Amino acid sequence: MEGIEKYLVHLDHPRCVIAKGELGIGARIGEHLEAQPYFYRNKSQGFELVIAEMLDEEISDLNEIHLLFCAAATHCSIFEQDELEVRMEEQV
Repeated sequence: MEGIEKYLVHLDHPRCVIAKGELGIGARIGEHLEAQPYFYRNKSQGFELVIAEMLDEEISDLNEIHLLFCAAATHCSIFEQDELEVRMEEQV
């Protein structure tokens, strides 16, 4: 789907697939999702996370959803920092 950069798979409970994309991707793909679209927007780093598919039962606890998105956003940030470090080392 256009605008999605990558997918993350969360294997601990709640198991789900999270799409990472540009800001506004949640509004665009939300209408195509079967479940209620939950999304997390990180304006400072310019990306948005959307739960694209639940592999377990639906989550109704907003605190659990928030913790899930915080973990995914942290993972994305660390991964991007690691990629940047590798690119910088290749240039030296």
